[in-house]
Amino acid sequence: MNKIEAANNEYENKKVAVFIPKSNNGDRSDVIVSVNGRTWSAQRGRQVMMPRFAARILLNSIRDEEKAQAYIACVTGE
Repeated sequence: MNKIEAANNEYENKKVAVFIPKSNNGDRSDVIVSVNGRTWSAQRGRQVMMPRFAARILLNSIRDEEKAQAYIACVTGE
């Protein structure tokens, strides 16, 4: 592994804070992120620490879900 790959690996594995707000629809279940056999859990309403790459996947998933819900609301006229 060269210096650039090592620096990128260190950056991606650095722990970052993630906060998932409590759901408006009463869903209290934990949010699970799994990548290559490793799993992290984020409890709604509490800040947790996880590697940057896992946090990015989680936040992208939440963003995509919000976009899908907005699209559905637009199409159905809600």
